[in-house]
Amino acid sequence: MRTKYGVLKFISGFYKVVGIIVGAITLLSALGICLTSVLGTTLMSGLGQNLQNSGVPLAMGVSSVVMGIFGALGTIITGALAALGLYAFGELIALLIALEENTRATAAYLQNRPIEVPNPQGQ
Repeated sequence: MRTKYGVLKFISGFYKVVGIIVGAITLLSALGICLTSVLGTTLMSGLGQNLQNSGVPLAMGVSSVVMGIFGALGTIITGALAALGLYAFGELIALLIALEENTRATAAYLQNRPIEVPNPQGQ
């Protein structure tokens, strides 16, 4: 049977690939946020010690790590929802194409069958 909707098949695959790419970028971004918060805390600890010695109270180390973790969690949640939505949309297009092909095949099969007329007397 001849396939139809080649452009929609391409669009479906495109959305699936974009969904996977968004998921990968999300994971890399979350990892980068965590690393930046930890490494930034290490680099800024000297400055924090100098300020504390001058009488300014700081809790810089703990707060930046916690904020980095919360930032990474927020990135993972929103990125995962975006990636899942893109991939699901691609799958929806593929499902609709498969539904159309199945319906067309069923219609072609039913057109080739002989029509059975029901017997009103039940024989």
